[in-house]
Amino acid sequence: MAREQPPRDGEQGPSADRDVGRPIKAVIFDVGHTLVRPGISPFTLLRDLGLDVTPDQVHRAVRPAMDEFWRRMGRDRELWASDATIHEFWMLFYHIVLSHLGVPEERHRELAEKIYRAYLSHHMWDLFPEVEDVLSRLHGEGYILGAVSDWQSTLLELLGHLELVRYLDFVVVSAIVGAGKPDPSLFHEALRRAGVRPEEALFVGDTYVTDILGARAAGMYPVLVDRSRRPAPVDCDLVRDLTGLFDVLARLNAAPTAAGRKA
Repeated sequence: MAREQPPRDGEQGPSADRDVGRPIKAVIFDVGHTLVRPGISPFTLLRDLGLDVTPDQVHRAVRPAMDEFWRRMGRDRELWASDATIHEFWMLFYHIVLSHLGVPEERHRELAEKIYRAYLSHHMWDLFPEVEDVLSRLHGEGYILGAVSDWQSTLLELLGHLELVRYLDFVVVSAIVGAGKPDPSLFHEALRRAGVRPEEALFVGDTYVTDILGARAAGMYPVLVDRSRRPAPVDCDLVRDLTGLFDVLARLNAAPTAAGRKA
């Protein structure tokens, strides 16, 4: 039966991933909505572009665009495979939003490009509050740290601007590798760059279908980060922010009891 209450930080749902005593050497992160988040809301951005809209109108206009996003997420692996395909998708996304806001179609291309360029700006993105402390502690404890992300080729510049590259040993970017999650090639490349076996790597991300299923298929230990605080019945470890990783790592790295060891 599915659990009725959400897991506490570091608690598992029913999962084949449970393996106490499996040593973790590398911790690998998704980027968007795991390490970073937009610094301004879509409403503020659209108002800054001169559109006379309300927060409720923007919320209702974004909903059908997100339906398209989730329809393609994890199914269209070419979507994140290049800067060109990523640009094409976001232009469609913003076209849907602008259509539902009643913006004349002849303005869609111009406004969509401005929105797209705004989100490419390094100044658009902020770290979640706990990120730097968590990465610093993991780095100090000797973990190999990396990132795997469905993102444009500009991601390394963004992470440099946010001063995260000092903690990360490598970054695997979909637009550079030529495939999007959950394609195993991204996760295999991360393992190669980390120099560890799959069972020695933990992967944390915010999207089940791409991050959890992709990491699990590659043999990594998957952890879902869900900051919503809503019930989230899942078959993997769940943390409400990245500080919860330390409980997960402590459990996984615990030595098996004598009774539990194989003869």
